[in-house]
Amino acid sequence: MSDILNLGLLQNTLRTATPVILAALGVLMTDHVGIMNIGMDGMMLTSAFFAVVGSYYLGSWVGGVAAALIAGLLLGIFFAVFVIKFRSDEFIIGVALNIFAGGLTVFLLRSMFGVKGAFSSPDIVGLPTFSMPWLEKIPVIGPLLNENTLLVYVSWLLVALCWALIYRTPWGFWLRAAGEHPESLRSAGISPEKMKYEASLLCGVFAGCQPAESGTMDGGAASAGDMQLTPMRLSDEQSLVLSLADIDMQTFIAYEYQADGNLRCITTTRYILND
Repeated sequence: MSDILNLGLLQNTLRTATPVILAALGVLMTDHVGIMNIGMDGMMLTSAFFAVVGSYYLGSWVGGVAAALIAGLLLGIFFAVFVIKFRSDEFIIGVALNIFAGGLTVFLLRSMFGVKGAFSSPDIVGLPTFSMPWLEKIPVIGPLLNENTLLVYVSWLLVALCWALIYRTPWGFWLRAAGEHPESLRSAGISPEKMKYEASLLCGVFAGCQPAESGTMDGGAASAGDMQLTPMRLSDEQSLVLSLADIDMQTFIAYEYQADGNLRCITTTRYILND
């Protein structure tokens, strides 16, 4: 039992929970305005593909992150236009987006790189890890929190930031009102549609951040897109509880795969940018 319940399990839990936390924060934004964005899978998958493409062709992890963010933002705009402007059914648009992303990434993967499944190359520049010597000296906590990528630390800050933004600012009040009482918000001179657009764009940005932490090809990131819906519902739309639910869920997943000698949380995902 001690071979499984060890520091490696906790380290893997933190790493694998980060993409799911980022994705869940994005869905949290659209859920507050009354939109269930099941198209997050497609956003994450497409962003993951372009994260790898950007890193490969530009030779920089910054290029990979930028490409992922742009892809996520564009898909967030696409989703918002159809759901908000054209009043299309969000479930149908989400499914269509997922199907489109699955076909697009497979086609581009085979066209650009001539491979099927996962693509790996030494020319792909991974996200850098940060080492803090003073933190390393702390027993247990030091090795656990040290040597992680930037997005792992940023995700922790984003959890607190999202909570403060949603529940402690006028913008957050308008965001929640757009989903709960849109007519009251409109009577106060604030457009509910504008808040829904902003929430969808933020969702796209979070979708772009997630694959930058765990780049994948041919369907891998979509698994994390499915995972984020459950902790979001369990959290009652509270960002801190949401992050704890994500970490708890990833602990069990990491435990399962570590027991099998495989420390990767998603079977179809190959962490290209982080290897």
